[in-house]
Amino acid sequence: MLRWRLFSATIIIAVMLGSVVLDYQAPVRGVPGIWLMPICLFAALAGCNEVLSIIRTRIPLRATWPAYVGTLGIFVTGCLPLFWQLLSGEPYPADCPLGPFGWPLAAAAASVIGVFVVEIFQFREPGQSINQVAGCILPIAYIGLNFAFMIGLRSHGGHQAGMVALVSFIFVTKISDAGAYTFGRLFGRTKLAPALSPGKTIEGSLGGIATSCLASIVFFLYLVPWLFGVNVTSGNIGTFALYGMIVATAGMIGDLAESLLKRDSSQKDSSTWLPGLGGVLDIIDSLLFAALPAYLCWLGKLIVI
Repeated sequence: MLRWRLFSATIIIAVMLGSVVLDYQAPVRGVPGIWLMPICLFAALAGCNEVLSIIRTRIPLRATWPAYVGTLGIFVTGCLPLFWQLLSGEPYPADCPLGPFGWPLAAAAASVIGVFVVEIFQFREPGQSINQVAGCILPIAYIGLNFAFMIGLRSHGGHQAGMVALVSFIFVTKISDAGAYTFGRLFGRTKLAPALSPGKTIEGSLGGIATSCLASIVFFLYLVPWLFGVNVTSGNIGTFALYGMIVATAGMIGDLAESLLKRDSSQKDSSTWLPGLGGVLDIIDSLLFAALPAYLCWLGKLIVI
């Protein structure tokens, strides 16, 4: 199992690093995120599929395509500022009434309406419609909306700053996962949520947060100048540590949220197509919940590049 885990992790890391380097070093017409878009789109749709698979263990959904359409619609509309810049060569208009996040919210609202419309025409007898509607809306909100904030991180502040924001968010979240696992194995005694995830401990979680704070400090003080050739213009050790703590805490909640779905459906992994790792949702669960607070930290100028 460990051998397959290492193999799958190596492939995923290699693909992600290659895409990040390509997106940073050779952006299409100077537009950030174009090279990363296919990977993110695949992850969003695969994550949607896995959530629906989990839901179907409890609810026999009559139609799942509205969930895929809704998730896709939010993703595509979240990329509209990038498409605008790619096609016109101009930045997305700052005075647009909807703004960059108005489109994904509009797509989410339209998706909810669409799910209701589909169920209206499928209704036959009482007792199923609420489950049908809720089952389709869950992946739209859980996967689609959170991916919109990942897209927002990549496009925040322009090409260079956006890449720093995106990489920092992924780096801190995944270092937190590794720190929590290590500290849990070494010092874990008190169960954090034994009914959901028996292996997680309070000691491991605190160790993961401490590790993420240290990783955030190292990233902004040393890795940003080395990898990106820029310095942080606003921020200090305290704000770097705060960023790490916020992102890591949200990521841990995201991990537990996926555990909630899996335990309720009596599943160990979200799927089995990634040997040793499970499914896409098992990889991105912490990132999904960490995306919004990470974006708000950058939007609120806790850190400025």
